[in-house]
Amino acid sequence: MRDSDRSDTALAEELALLLRLRRHATAAALAAAAPPEAITPATRCLEARALLRLDRHEDALAALRRVPLQSDHRREAMLIRARIHLDRGERKTGIALLQLLARGEDTWAGIARSMLAKR
Repeated sequence: MRDSDRSDTALAEELALLLRLRRHATAAALAAAAPPEAITPATRCLEARALLRLDRHEDALAALRRVPLQSDHRREAMLIRARIHLDRGERKTGIALLQLLARGEDTWAGIARSMLAKR
C-alpha cells in the first residue's frame, strides 16, 4: 500500500469518526485543510455531510460537485444532494433525486426508498 493510500484512508476514517461524534465543525475544518493528495470522493462525501449538518448548503454542494460521476461514491453524493435540497425547501428537486436513486438495488436505493416513504 502506498503512503498516500494510507493517508487517504486515515483522513476518511478520521472524518467518519468526527461525524459520529457530532463534531461537524471540526470535520469540515479538517477536510478543508487536508492536502489535495489526501482528498478522495469518499472524503468529499464526508466533508459534505459535515457541511450539511452545519447548514452550509452551498459549501456542501461545492464539495459534492468534485465527486466524479464515475466514482463509486456518486450515488452517496446524490443522496446527500437530495437531503440538501429537501433541507432548503426545494422539495421537487430533492424528491426527483430520491426517485432516481430508488431505482437501484444498493444501500443508497434502500435509503432513498425509505426517505420517499416518509414524505
